[in-house]
Amino acid sequence: MPINNLLLDIGQSKSIDVIYINILENEIKPVKQLYSRKKKDEYLYDNLDTVFSSSITVDQKGIVKSYPGLFELVLED
Repeated sequence: MPINNLLLDIGQSKSIDVIYINILENEIKPVKQLYSRKKKDEYLYDNLDTVFSSSITVDQKGIVKSYPGLFELVLED
């Protein structure tokens, strides 16, 4: 889901309910997430069901480019 669908201005936050699919543990469960817009291209993600939090960077379309500790977008020439 592109983060732009949340329609957040800088300084705004929104919680959403999602279905989390963990293929490695064969688990599907509902999760409550909070997204807070910090900058034009930066959001703070909080999993409201756990203590996990991460700053994520997105492109102009809202697609995640950097999710520290999980993945980084790599573009090939």
